[in-house]
Amino acid sequence: MYTQKKWFASRKLWVAVLASGVTFGNAYFDLGLDAQQVILAVSPIIAYVLGQSAVDSSVVKAEGEALNTIKRAEADVYREVQYAQLNGADLSQNGSAPVPPVEG
Repeated sequence: MYTQKKWFASRKLWVAVLASGVTFGNAYFDLGLDAQQVILAVSPIIAYVLGQSAVDSSVVKAEGEALNTIKRAEADVYREVQYAQLNGADLSQNGSAPVPPVEG
């Protein structure tokens, strides 16, 4: 349900609906626009949607890379703790043992 709300709140969706509305509105309700005028009205909208999609994909890629870096660091620390415990090291600090990372 949350993803549907997020999807319906998307500016890209509503701008695309507007562009489609101009195109179909001109075809079915004869708004008096020739093909060149429709292209001039819709092309900035298409450019916005494509540009925003590129920005969104780069943000998702950066978030994914950051998450992978964090997971790798957690795995490295966890392996170091396991290695130290196998070798008999006392890893407790103030009476508490280190907590292994949460797998996700």
